[in-house]
Amino acid sequence: MDGFDCRSKIYTSGNHDYRNTGYLLFKHFFPSPPILKRKDLTITVVSTARPERNDGEAGHRQIVWVEHALNHEKGPKLVMMHHHLVPVPDTGPNTIPILDAGDVLRAFSRTKPDLVVCGHRHRPWKWNLNGIHIVHAGSFSSERLRGFFSNSYNVISLDDGRFKAWLKIVGGPRMEFTKITSDESGLSNLPRT
Repeated sequence: MDGFDCRSKIYTSGNHDYRNTGYLLFKHFFPSPPILKRKDLTITVVSTARPERNDGEAGHRQIVWVEHALNHEKGPKLVMMHHHLVPVPDTGPNTIPILDAGDVLRAFSRTKPDLVVCGHRHRPWKWNLNGIHIVHAGSFSSERLRGFFSNSYNVISLDDGRFKAWLKIVGGPRMEFTKITSDESGLSNLPRT
């Protein structure tokens, strides 16, 4: 991670990070504040990984904390979490989403984060639910690609108080999410890694 040149690095754990007491190691090697503020920008981390489990959960206390914290923030708000809040197409049976997704979505509908970033399903996607923009990361390095043929990551910018998210193919182009979320996506034309 030292190869990334940026002012701040924020980490969130995934389900594999919490295996075999990995939750103890993760907190030691990847310390990260639950809230990071830069000028008017607020980034909030919702920890959804649980020891020895694939499914995710925010938990009542964290949901209450996030709702309280986001209600007091002005300016652009980004929420970062590992597990997905809503099903992602082309990923097979959806048996391991965040267990309390309904409660989290209700908290987000009250606090209006501008962008929620998730992962877990190894498939890039973007949803807009009642004005909550949810961007799913693909898979940067894993070979477990689901319904998408290339390793990828998200590029997010903040200009004039508005977030913009693109999908970046590793070793390839940067593209709009509409290219993969529309029925005429042309996925067969994407570079394979």
